[in-house]
Amino acid sequence: KQWYQRRVQDYVPYYMQMSATMQAESLVEWQYPPNTGDWFLLQEQVKEFLQARNFHRRYPDIHRHPIGAEERNYLLDTGVLNEVNSAFSFIGLLTDDVLDIMKEDYPAKYKALLSVLRKRELVRQAKSVMR
Repeated sequence: KQWYQRRVQDYVPYYMQMSATMQAESLVEWQYPPNTGDWFLLQEQVKEFLQARNFHRRYPDIHRHPIGAEERNYLLDTGVLNEVNSAFSFIGLLTDDVLDIMKEDYPAKYKALLSVLRKRELVRQAKSVMR
């Protein structure tokens, strides 16, 4: 293509194109250790959802939880990760920390994610009652 025939998307990096379509429903949340531990979100997904390229520099003090082999196996077993992406190293962020950041800096996305997390919690409660 000639330079004047290219679309704007041709100049937008791939990760920014993905973030434009990332919805709150797509963010993966898990609890580790199961049933007793903290709730986490994947850092890469949070960065995409917030469209925050410099997330690491902007929020250097947020607790980052490297996902070890045992936790990775748990995430594979529960379907949070699949075989393809499990080969990569991932960082978990505490859900509460992410929500605190979003409440201050991303209020619209905060409301969307909070709504999704509340719905998921209701589903978990309903499933636990049915057991």
